[in-house]
Amino acid sequence: MAVKKAEVFILDVAPSMRKVGFGEDKSYLDQAKFVLFNFFNSKLVAEKKGDHTGLVLVGTDETNNDLAEDGQYEHISVYGKIDVATISLLKFVDQQLPESHSTGDVIDAIIVAADLIAKHCLHYKFEKKIYILTNAESPINREDPGQIIEIIDQVRNTGIAVDIIGFGFNDNESQLEIPGKSDEQKENEDFLREFASKCSGDTYLGSEAVSLLSKLRSKSVKPTTLIRSPLTLGDKEAHPESTLEIPVYVYAKTMELKLPSAKKLSSIAETAAARSKTMEVVMDRVYKLALPDLENEELDKEVKVEDAEVATNDGVLKIDDLIKGYKYGKTIVPFSKEDEESLRLKTTKELSILAFPHKNQIRREWYMSNILLMVPDPTVPTAVPLFSAFLRGLQETNCYALIRYVFRDNSQPKLMLLMPPKKNSGVVDELEADNEELMCYGLLVQVPYADDIREFNFPSLFGLVGEPIAVAQTKVNLSASLSVNQSSSTGSSINSMAISNSQSLSKRLKRLDKRNALPNEAIQIMDDFIDAMDLTSEQDIQVFNPGFQRLYQCISHRAINPTDNTLPEQDQKFIAGLLPRKELVENAQNQLDRLKKAFNIEKVDKKSTGKRIWAQNEQSAQNSIDIEAILDGTDKKVKLDDPDISILELTQSKIDKIGTMDPVGDFEAMIARRDTDLVDLAVSQMCSIIVKLVTESLGDTLYSKAMQCLSALRNRCIIEGEVETFNNWMVTFRDTTLSTTRFAGFRLRLVDAKVTLIDEEEGRGGVKKEVVEDFLRSEDNQNQLQEKVVQPVEEEDEDDL
Repeated sequence: MAVKKAEVFILDVAPSMRKVGFGEDKSYLDQAKFVLFNFFNSKLVAEKKGDHTGLVLVGTDETNNDLAEDGQYEHISVYGKIDVATISLLKFVDQQLPESHSTGDVIDAIIVAADLIAKHCLHYKFEKKIYILTNAESPINREDPGQIIEIIDQVRNTGIAVDIIGFGFNDNESQLEIPGKSDEQKENEDFLREFASKCSGDTYLGSEAVSLLSKLRSKSVKPTTLIRSPLTLGDKEAHPESTLEIPVYVYAKTMELKLPSAKKLSSIAETAAARSKTMEVVMDRVYKLALPDLENEELDKEVKVEDAEVATNDGVLKIDDLIKGYKYGKTIVPFSKEDEESLRLKTTKELSILAFPHKNQIRREWYMSNILLMVPDPTVPTAVPLFSAFLRGLQETNCYALIRYVFRDNSQPKLMLLMPPKKNSGVVDELEADNEELMCYGLLVQVPYADDIREFNFPSLFGLVGEPIAVAQTKVNLSASLSVNQSSSTGSSINSMAISNSQSLSKRLKRLDKRNALPNEAIQIMDDFIDAMDLTSEQDIQVFNPGFQRLYQCISHRAINPTDNTLPEQDQKFIAGLLPRKELVENAQNQLDRLKKAFNIEKVDKKSTGKRIWAQNEQSAQNSIDIEAILDGTDKKVKLDDPDISILELTQSKIDKIGTMDPVGDFEAMIARRDTDLVDLAVSQMCSIIVKLVTESLGDTLYSKAMQCLSALRNRCIIEGEVETFNNWMVTFRDTTLSTTRFAGFRLRLVDAKVTLIDEEEGRGGVKKEVVEDFLRSEDNQNQLQEKVVQPVEEEDEDDL
């Protein structure tokens, strides 16, 4: 069972915490906020329900705690109750910490935090801890040693550990002292260090905590067993006396970290009903018949009648009416639920040893899936020596155990390899600290069935592993000449075949072999380059998933700053692990140059393909048109019926409907079409798209795209002479959609961007200047504006979207 945690963070917010320490660029309080923010952020990412967190501020101007009475425990404030970390707690630490002008006693804060933990945990089992973030400059009441000892005993008896994160503390290991400290501050620092050690805690420097939390961290996962079953050697049913069973547990050792999936939300669902307090939506799947068009397709009358009878309720089918079908050639073979039950393979949960292949028989490319960890059952005393002896036997014979793995009843069996750990590995030393003769774990990796292995045959690389091209070419020419000299005795057909084969080999060698070095020299150059890029000297090489780290960086930023439309810049630490280290590249540069020279490595420019090459050819053709040849009729180029239509236009798909993926691009493409006039249709659809983006936007997520569409629509209406259409629609859009408070944010964007009506100077049919200036002002002028502007036309139907 997972251990629950109850942690309380005590943050000193006294004025002295706003100082900037010696040799630092941030104040103590800013550093403490950074530490707290990353602590709480990591708990939000981990989503562990058993991690409960509390926050106590010491040194606040106000007093807000349950123990405050008769002038005791003053200037100490408790933020809420101990609970799972929330976004509101994160926002409070990042943006809402009070600016204090008072000081508080850290010992009083410890008593308040211990009281919070006691009331929260009651008799339940929790891992309890108090973190104190302070610079030890505020006064601490230590006049009564007996009372301090009583407090320490009370904290220890309740099982609470106390850790100190000291900002501006001396580094005892390097014996460096921070200059400018008062005697009281030094005494407080020594007192807190001693207090933490007596309460089973430690003292950390603030700089150490900041450095540690600045590094990337992986998501901690609770270890859970995948299967608990005996590892069976032998046939238990046929030979129960000679069967060996070792109780074991199987855990996941390595497993891909999946990015969390985003939930689908709807702002419309939030406002649809008063009782709805959530933005979540529910997906409902409906199955319908794929019926042909009964009116247009020529089918038998009986088939039409049968389909029409089945297509009741718009062709919607019930789940009970569905069956599965498997493709067999071009035929779909149906299988009912009863057939599927009889088809399913009946299995029982098991870990059975099938064979002991030698490790040289196992190819590395056969390793599949995740790596699992097998350990003996800790509740069975005989399991550890039995399992250790079994692994020792595998190691001494250089064999693996091939296992039939069924993790639950009626699941598909898998083939797994049980491998003993390597000798002298760090993990083994750590796990076998008590007894070096025991092996405590084995590694499980899935291997494929024969059906899963794909064999591919590739052409031979003959000629690339031997002599370079100059030597090989000489041999080919010599072979060809010998074939020619022997033509008189062997016949002309054999002579032709020899010449053809030699020429084919020569061409292939020229195409593939670009070496400028002898084989041994080329191999040595490659070895030198690999040695120069060697990473084996690095003790700790960790590459974190940049996608996971970047995702939660953006999520935390958007949670704290919901009105900020921009996302934070990508931290270079996210991609640093995917790039070669700078010092390694510099050290290996000479070897890299030798390698490029030996293999004649050159950068080849990518050739244009697809639409780009058509566009380039079209441009070059337009630039080389001979006007005189056209006038004289001597032009030999193929002419199109319409000379105004380019090749690029002929190859592009014709767009007649604006979508929401790239509405501006679709709009411009419809306007630019020359085979038909779609200006009116494009303007009408663009108006509907803008309304759709604004009304269906989740918050303001689609407002930017709507503003781009509106700007493109306004500019194009000026060019195409649709000024009155645009002005009429803008008035309707303002008086209907933008009149509600829900879309006040989009209206403010219009005002800030000065996107308004088209005046008479911009386009013919525009309104006067004063109407434009008053268009987006207060609602008191809307009736007056309505009379000045022409009456709005009826808005287009949005069903075509």
